[in-house]
Amino acid sequence: MGTNYYAYINPCPHCQRSDEDETWHIGKKSGGWQFTFRGYKGEYEGPCRLDSFNAWVGFLVSKEHEVLIKDEYGDTITAAEFIDMVTSSKGGNTMAQWAAETRSSLDCEDWVDEEGYDFSPREFT
Repeated sequence: MGTNYYAYINPCPHCQRSDEDETWHIGKKSGGWQFTFRGYKGEYEGPCRLDSFNAWVGFLVSKEHEVLIKDEYGDTITAAEFIDMVTSSKGGNTMAQWAAETRSSLDCEDWVDEEGYDFSPREFT
């Protein structure tokens, strides 16, 4: 069991919702596993190229837009709390390792960035 996190870009000040095209899946935290980011490399639709921990952090704290981070249950988390949660999970099992061990290398699209964070370009829940 895990928890998915989403970025709501320029949310409504009254209801805190964003248009569907302004809500992005950040990734998922599961017990015993390192946080798995949803990666956007350009060939996949996304707000910009988000293929590393540093790119996601820059996007989440950017002054160019307001970002509200919520989990799948509607609970809000600050960017600082989110970053702390992600960094504290580092060193756990990664989906990229699991995928490489269970699938052929030709089928594996998951990756670990230069900081050692786990990424997948596919839809997942």
